[in-house]
Parts: sequence; C-alpha cells; structure tokens
Amino acid sequence: MNKNSLFNPYWREGQYQLKIQAYYYQEFKNYITPNNHRHCRAEIMYIVKGDCEVLIGSTSVPMKKGDFILIDTDIFHRLKVNEEGCRILNIEFFFHKKFCPFFTIDQLIMYMPNLKKFFSIQAPYILLKDPEERLGRLIRSLIGQLDNLEIGNDFTRQMLIGEILMTISNIYNQAKKVEKDPKSQYVAQAIEYIHQYYDYNLTVADIAKQVNLHERYLQHLFKKKTGYTVNAYLTKTRLKKAKQLLACTNIEISKICDYIGVNSQQYFSYLFKKHVGVSPQNYRKEKMQLGIKGT
Repeated sequence: MNKNSLFNPYWREGQYQLKIQAYYYQEFKNYITPNNHRHCRAEIMYIVKGDCEVLIGSTSVPMKKGDFILIDTDIFHRLKVNEEGCRILNIEFFFHKKFCPFFTIDQLIMYMPNLKKFFSIQAPYILLKDPEERLGRLIRSLIGQLDNLEIGNDFTRQMLIGEILMTISNIYNQAKKVEKDPKSQYVAQAIEYIHQYYDYNLTVADIAKQVNLHERYLQHLFKKKTGYTVNAYLTKTRLKKAKQLLACTNIEISKICDYIGVNSQQYFSYLFKKHVGVSPQNYRKEKMQLGIKGT
C-alpha cells in the first residue's frame, strides 16, 4: 500500500479531513486521455449519461449510467469515450490536516460502522452502481458548492463530503451482502431497472424478463427482501418523483404523468391521493407555501 492511499490506516489516527483538489462535470465525445497517468489524489468518476471505458493499468473497466468508480491514489488510469458520448461527474481529493470545524475521518468512522469496514479495504479501485442516484445528487451538490467562492462554505463542503463517503460505504456494504446472498442480486437488479425506467409503461413481466426470472418467483423474492410487491415499489418510486416535480417545478400536473410513466391524469390523481393523502394540486400548494422540497 502506498503512503498516500485512501485506505492507509495513518489517516484514521490523526485529525484529518478530505480536501477537494480538482473536479468537473463534463460531457466527452470521441475522447481518450492523452496519457496513462496517476496522481497523489483519490478520484471518483460517476457516469451521469452514456457509457465509457476506464483503463486501470492494463485492465479495461466498462461503465454505464449510474456506475461509479473510486480510484485510489498513485494508480495509473485513463478514460476512453466513444462517439456516442458520456457525461461524467468527477472529484479528486486527498487527506489534509483538519482545516474546518467539522468531523474528522476518525470521528466519522467512530459513529459509522459501515465507514470503518469501507476504510479497511485494500484495492486499487472499486466499481459500484448507484441504483437510487443518491450519490450522483450529492456529488452534483458538492460541485455546486465548490463553484461557489463564498467564504465560509468549507463546512457545507465537508458535510457533503461526509455524506458522499457514507453513501459510498453503504452501497459497498450492500454489494458485499449481495455477493453473500446471490438471490439478493435479482432484487437489486430489479430495483435498479425500476429506478432507470419508472417513466416507461413498466410491467412486472418486463422487470422479470430483465432479470431472467419467472414473474411469480421475482414477486416472492422481492416481497421477502424489501417488504413490498414489485408493483408497490414501482408506485412508491413514481410517487416520490412526482412529489419532487410538484414541489420543485412548475410542470403542469397533466404532464407529470408522462414523467413518471402513468398513462392517465385521472389514475395519477387517484394513486397520489390514495398514497399521499392529498391531491397533487393541494400537495403542490402546501409545499410552495412552506417553501419545502418534495420528500
């Protein structure tokens, strides 16, 4: 293990925090990094749209929407994107002596068991999926804060970095559980498919076909692992998105149906009131009066 490694126990023994050195949110087409390069910063690449290939030494790592890779320090790597293009979120960071009144890494680990497991890893890179796109939203928020040059933003940035680390460690530990229980992989794949295509006219048959299972068996596994039927989880996902759109945008309610894969405004209103307790119109009115984002 090199001394700058993200997983070096040294960083967990003193008052250290992560500091962002470089970042971007960019679309690439027909692109390849000029040189196989390395640096003393760890790096996260998150695929927002399209697909690409990351070369780690002589290993080719294909990536698509919702995938992210964490590359440790001093690891040779290179990005390759085809003509169809790929939009990427990227942050590079390193450990720095405490410079902000926020938790240090050792304090975060003390309160977060998953984070402790995560920092015990020894690997040149980690490739994972972000099925709910939570990590993507956090990295976008962090980049927005980094673009904001106001003095005093260090605390907000450290808070977001802490959330990013906790989210990655939770995703990593969930992936390890799936490895131990292969049946969980089918449920994870079904959930990922729902999150990617909830705005289509999805059926249980479509989802079962995607994960190569019989519908009835998928329903059994899904209910056992999540507590929801497939249709109930799909409805929950759609309504969560609908609440965000109602609270945060001025999109007409009649058009929100199209955004969440519901064919009829009448059926959408029925579903919304049944599960949320109020009509879409009243929900929007309440949230806008309070200035609260959809939850």
